Amino acid sequence: MQDAKTEAMTLRAGLAAARIAAAKQEAELRELRRQVNELQQILDARQAELIGLREERDRLAQTATIAQVRVANPATVPAPADELTALKTRLHDMETTLAALTAELTQVKKAMESPLLNPAFSPQGRK
Repeated sequence: MQDAKTEAMTLRAGLAAARIAAAKQEAELRELRRQVNELQQILDARQAELIGLREERDRLAQTATIAQVRVANPATVPAPADELTALKTRLHDMETTLAALTAELTQVKKAMESPLLNPAFSPQGRK
């Protein structure tokens, strides 16, 4: 009879420990899901920013190309000298902006890759 009581107490203790472990794992799972959602939102925002930057870059590249054609071939587009100077200035400004946007796009790409490769953000990296 004493053995049965001891065995029952051991089983109850084991069951309690298993329930505690399950509760801890459930809490950890909720936290990991929250982190995944947060990272997904960050990724979505960065992708939207990247798309916007690419569109702006493409638009500026197209405008710069058109301006280069106009500057390179002034005979095809009759324009006064002051307009030609203004176009050259505008072209230079667009090329500068294009270079800045290209650099910013590169930084955004690196930033998008960074959290995915950073072990602190992976489930295995957090304990």
